[in-house]
Amino acid sequence: MLGQGVFVSRAEALPVEVAVHITEDDAGILVGVVVPPDGRRGLPITGELPAGPGLTSRPAALAINDGIRKAQALQTPLVIIDPYGVWDPAWGELRPH
Repeated sequence: MLGQGVFVSRAEALPVEVAVHITEDDAGILVGVVVPPDGRRGLPITGELPAGPGLTSRPAALAINDGIRKAQALQTPLVIIDPYGVWDPAWGELRPH
């Protein structure tokens, strides 16, 4: 599914970036949400997955793939928001920025 890419991680996305927030849900499943550059206003920065209109929780690998496609379509950077360190090395390398 995911290639062995190199991804950037930070605590908060910049206004021009597509962000993929990932975490582990109550059932132990890794999940993620893609937030477009214009979709961050009013979202709390708590470490929990963002929720709101147009934001859908999906399995983390699918959310990352969606984020890659959205970033490519918008020609903007992609950042991974992983406050709990749940990144799976099988997805590629995650570099703090």
